[in-house]
Amino acid sequence: MAHPSLFNRTTRLSRRCGSLTSVVSVLTVVFALGLAGCESDEGDGGGTDTAGEKYGIFTVVSDTEATVRGDLTNGVDAKFREMMTAHPGITQLTLVFVGGSSVSERTINGKVSDDGMELGREVYKRGMHTHVPDKGLVASGGTDLFASGKTTSYAGELGGPAECDLDVPTKTCLGVHSWGGGWDENPKGTGWDIKDDKDHAQHDKYLEYFKDIGVDEAFYFYTIGAAKAGGMAYMTHAEYETYLKR
Repeated sequence: MAHPSLFNRTTRLSRRCGSLTSVVSVLTVVFALGLAGCESDEGDGGGTDTAGEKYGIFTVVSDTEATVRGDLTNGVDAKFREMMTAHPGITQLTLVFVGGSSVSERTINGKVSDDGMELGREVYKRGMHTHVPDKGLVASGGTDLFASGKTTSYAGELGGPAECDLDVPTKTCLGVHSWGGGWDENPKGTGWDIKDDKDHAQHDKYLEYFKDIGVDEAFYFYTIGAAKAGGMAYMTHAEYETYLKR
């Protein structure tokens, strides 16, 4: 979901960014500083001399696991492929803090897509497991990445705004909202505006993505109706079970 001020007609920013708007900009800096250099508390299995190697927002923590900290930006899929070439045994991505995405929309293999979506497609094709640790946070495009796991899980207790709209979350957070950024005919349009028009062409990019990662389109329509582009809703355990557990 994109920041409307960054949207233009020639190089569109993906509308699946913007994450927590005013909150995530603070969260990302504080959380990243607080956790910089930390190993995953879930997969500290060791077994590799290259633990700690970084590939953009990815950090190798063992032969089978990498952590993810940071927003999805242009080139994120290339960094992922670089990591997987060097560490083909990685089977789990632990999403410590992925607050959203800011990626340019482009046509890839005949589909309107972006590098965040291409990352998700790769994760799914590789049959990987995605996991959010206790007090970890994914939101917006980060939740779309979480959804791409062939299997998914989270640790701890899921929180709502009181626990998630903080400098450092006190519970585990799975944030969803409508995309923003508009389109050619309606530069200020959002997914919220067309949430009841399920045949609108602006849904196609997202529906194609979720189809490719094996997620029912009901999840997409749930997200764009859960909160407006400038807000954020947080999934309950029941909602996770309904849409994303596998």
